[in-house]
Amino acid sequence: MSNETQLQNDSEPLGKQTLNREIKSDVFTDLFSAPKNMFKLYQEFHPEDKTATVDDVKLVTLTNVLADNMYNDLGFRVGDRLIILVEHQSTWTENIVVRIFLYVAQSIKDFIDEQKLNLYSGKKVKLPKPEAYVVYTGDKPSCPEVLSLNDLFWDGDKNYTVDVRVKVIRDGKKGDILDQYIVFTRVLAEQIKIHGKTVKAIKETIRICKERNILKEYLESRESEVVTIMNALYDQKEILERYVNEERQEAREEGRAEARAEFSKREAELKEEVKKVAERTGREKAIEFAKDLLTDLNLSLDAVAKYSRLPLPDVEELAKSMGK
Repeated sequence: MSNETQLQNDSEPLGKQTLNREIKSDVFTDLFSAPKNMFKLYQEFHPEDKTATVDDVKLVTLTNVLADNMYNDLGFRVGDRLIILVEHQSTWTENIVVRIFLYVAQSIKDFIDEQKLNLYSGKKVKLPKPEAYVVYTGDKPSCPEVLSLNDLFWDGDKNYTVDVRVKVIRDGKKGDILDQYIVFTRVLAEQIKIHGKTVKAIKETIRICKERNILKEYLESRESEVVTIMNALYDQKEILERYVNEERQEAREEGRAEARAEFSKREAELKEEVKKVAERTGREKAIEFAKDLLTDLNLSLDAVAKYSRLPLPDVEELAKSMGK
C-alpha cells in the first residue's frame, strides 16, 4: 500500500477502522485525519495560499519509529509541503524533537521510494518541504516557541549540519479548529479532576463542548466513537502506568541488577498484555454499546452492527439473548 492515500470523503477519517485499531487511536488523530479538518489546519498554517483545495490534501502514513502504540501523530502533504503534527499531552520533554526528526526522515524516504526518484542521477530531485508542529496541551507554564534539534542536543554547534526546527503551539487563533481542540482538552482536564478518568468525565466534556460550540459538528457526528476511543485509552494508560510505577519502585528499593533486568523484561511483557486487555476491553464496551442501542433505539440489527462495530452475527446472537 502506498504511504500516501488520496483523500476523498470530507466528513470521515480516512478508511474504515476496526475497533482494535480505533482504540489505539485518539481524538487528536481521529479529528484531524478527516480531510476537511486537515485542510482547515493547512489553512491556519498557510493563510496566504489561496489556491489549494481539500482535494490537494494527501494523508501520509507515519511509521511508528519508536514502536510505542500510544503515539498517534499526523502527517499530510499539500502541494510541495510535508506537514508533521504531533500532540504532546504529558510531562514536557524536549526529546519529542527526536521523534519528529525520525518522522521527517522516514517520510522523505517513503516519498523517494514512491516517486521512484533516482538519487544517483545528475539531476537534482525535488523533495517536499517539511514543516513540524507540536501541539502542547500539557500543564507546563512555559515552554519554548521553537525546538531545535541542533540547539538541544549538540549545543547549536554549526559543525553539526543536521537540524530540525519544530514550532510549539499552545493556543490557536480564537475559534479556529486547532484552538477548539485545545479548549476541548482543557475542558476534559477539568472534568477528569471532578469525575476521574471515567465515562462520565468524557460525556460531560462532550456535552459542555457541544453547548459552547466547540468541535460541535465533530462531536455530534462521532460521539460514540469519541467515548470508546478515550475510555479504552484510559484503560491502557492507567494499567501500564500503575504497573510500571510499582515495578520501578520495587527495583529502586532492592537496588539489584537482577531486579532491574527483571523489571525490563516484565515491562515488555506488560506492553503485550496491555494490547490484549485493550482488545478485550474494546469488545466489552462495544457489546455494552450494542445492548444500549437494542434497548433504547428502534434500530435494525444491521444499523446496530454498523454503529457498535460488532459483526452482524454477534449482534443477531445478542439480540436473541435479549429477546429482541
